[in-house]
Formats: sequence, structure tokens, C-alpha cells
Amino acid sequence: MCLLPQQVSVVMNAGAAPSTYQLAWTKNTLADQWQHLKEYLVSWQGYFFNDRLVTTAGTRHTANEAFTRTTATDGAGNLYLPNVAANYESSSFDRISYGFVAKATPWLSGYYNYSENGRIPGTSAKLIPDNRLKPLHAGKGRDFGLMFNLLDNRLSARFGYFTPNSVNQSVTSGSYLNVGNRNDSINQALIAAGRPPANTVTIEGGNDDLADVDAHGYELNLTANLTPSWRMIVNASKSKVVTSNMLKAARSVAAVVVPTWTGLSAADQAISTGSISIAQEIANYQSWLAATTAVEGESTIGQRELEFRLFTRYDFRTGPIKGVYTGGGLRYGSSPVVGKSTAGAYFSSPANREVDLLLGYRTDLGLHLRKIRLDLQFNAQSILHQEDYTYLQIQANGQPSRVQVNAPPRYSLSATFSF
Repeated sequence: MCLLPQQVSVVMNAGAAPSTYQLAWTKNTLADQWQHLKEYLVSWQGYFFNDRLVTTAGTRHTANEAFTRTTATDGAGNLYLPNVAANYESSSFDRISYGFVAKATPWLSGYYNYSENGRIPGTSAKLIPDNRLKPLHAGKGRDFGLMFNLLDNRLSARFGYFTPNSVNQSVTSGSYLNVGNRNDSINQALIAAGRPPANTVTIEGGNDDLADVDAHGYELNLTANLTPSWRMIVNASKSKVVTSNMLKAARSVAAVVVPTWTGLSAADQAISTGSISIAQEIANYQSWLAATTAVEGESTIGQRELEFRLFTRYDFRTGPIKGVYTGGGLRYGSSPVVGKSTAGAYFSSPANREVDLLLGYRTDLGLHLRKIRLDLQFNAQSILHQEDYTYLQIQANGQPSRVQVNAPPRYSLSATFSF
């Protein structure tokens, strides 16, 4: 069971007093939705030139029907599902993929792959301004490189280059809260003060939004059986991920309502929406927009350009500690960009460095004339635990807008019986 702390304190600068933020669970809402999904897949594989050329190809057709009944609110403010016809939306797409592996020598091969993908939108997350379903999330990618098999199959390696991209990728960004809910608050404050509303726009939907993503990078995968008892695995990648066309839904709605906010007189902008003025509501919207799109077209918030993982294991097969095995791993992620200051400088979170360890013992039990294998294993994960929290996003003024509480080190002891 995980207990959520009531608040978390974050120190922004050395020697400064910590900033305290209240935490709460996100509550689900009542909803009624279902989908009918149909998919057809055809694939093909071919071998040529004495199996020195292996080819693959495939095509997929996907069709989806989505039904949604939205909730209503009774006089007491309780949600319920009205007995009305469900909203209906349909979508379909076709995707292809193909690739090949060419064996130049017994130890050297080259490969190339191309694939298209698509994700049918879910029925629970809706977009502003009219509670519509998200469009199809579509993407495609290419990767190519070389594969090596050396030292009598004791060392295998793969080095490649990849270029994936996607359109209409779903992101949670607070679009309704910052545009729809803020628009309602401004209009209600004006009406309560006896002034005409800034606009008559009705905005419905959720806090999801859309963006496009392009990436490219290199990856290395290496598996080495150094001895019959010693095995090592290394994975490394260096990539650049750039997010563009962010907040497609929010920006299209904001283009309509924000000019009506900023067009209010100074006296009207001084009217309070409850705890802050309309002028401050506008400033808060602009701050959210700037923070959310700070690295648009340049990078992606939270993406670590360099990732490295190493794991090794050694089994003692002879001697007085026969059956004992031990191992461990290193994980590294470079410092990610988490925001951009008003001066144009990037904010970054610390690099991630973690260590995992294991120690085990394997033996055969001759119980009741039947062979039973026993594995006792102790695992220690994330034992460095360098930080209690990680900045996920920082605003232009240097204040964090998203912070992740890191899990503590984990220790476990397990026993496995194999018959």
C-alpha cells in the first residue's frame, strides 16, 4: 500500500526556504463508454539466396466504433447517467510495414525496417471545445543498421539509427482547466458584477491535448557471454526528440476567447473571479501557455538524450559455493530539459544514476524421490536514491509546476520452487 503525503517541500535554490505544495488524489468521474474494434492483419516472410536475404512485409486494417453517454447533474449536484441515446463516432485506418535482413558474411548482417502505426482514440478523454474524441494517433518510423556475431557466438551486437515520428500524440496539459474553466470564471465574475460577459462561448472537454513528435537517434545493444558462467548485457541510446504543434485544441479555442479577455477595460479586468482578478487570470493563462510550450520545436520536456543500462551476472558452477550467483546493474540517464527561462536559458533536472544488485542461491532438493529446484534470491533496486523528488517541469520564473516524488530503494527476498 502506498500512502500519499499531504504535502511536499521543494528547495529551489541553495540556502533558500523550501516551497510547500499540497498533494491530493485525482478523482475519477462517472462515465459510460464502449467500443467495437475490428482488425485484419496479413503478413508475409520470404527467404532468398540460400537464406542470406530474409524479407518481411505486412498490412493491417483497423476499424473502430465508439459510443459514449455523457453524465448529467441532478439538483443536489450528484452525477448520473441519463437515459438517452449514446453519441456515436467511427474511425478506421490502414497501415503497412516491411523490412529485410541481409547477411554479408556469417558474422556481419545489415537490416532495414519501415513501419506505420495508429492508435484508436479512447472514449474517456475528450478535447475542448465540444467534448469531441481525440483523432487518430498516427506515426511511422524507420530504422537501419548493422548486426555482428563474433567470438564463436559469444558476442553479439547491434548498432542502428532510428527516425520515428507521430502526429496527434495525446498529452495531458490542463487545457480545459486553463482555457475552458478560466473562461467560465471570467464570464461568471463579470455577470456577478453586473457587467456583460466577455463572450458567449461554451467550452466542454477534458485536460488532454495533442502535439506532434519527431525523433532521431542511435542505439547499441550488446550481449556478451564472456565465459560459461559470466554474462553481460549493455544497452545504450542517444536520441533527440522534438515536440511541435503543441496544444492544438487549446490554441484553437484560445484564439477565440483570449482576445475577449484582453479586450476588457482596466476596470473590468480588476474584477475578482474569487481569489484573484481577471487581469491575474489572464496573466496565469499566459504563464501556463509559455511554460507548456517553452521548448516547442527545440526539444521535449523531460526527455533524456542519453540512456545507458548495463547488467551482468556470474554463476558459480564449481567449488565450495557452487550454486551461488550474483549480479548487478547500472542505469544512467542524462540531464533532461524541464523548462526555459524568460532569458532563454534551459532549466534541467539532475542526471539519473541508479544501481541494482542481486544475490542468489540455486540447488536441487531430492524430496520424496522427486527432483525439485529451489531458487533463493535477494534483490536490491535503486539503492543510490539520489533525490527524494525530480523536477518534471519548471516555469519561466524558475518555479516548478510539476514534481515527481521518487520511490525509495526497494529490497526483496524470494523463494522459487521448480518441479
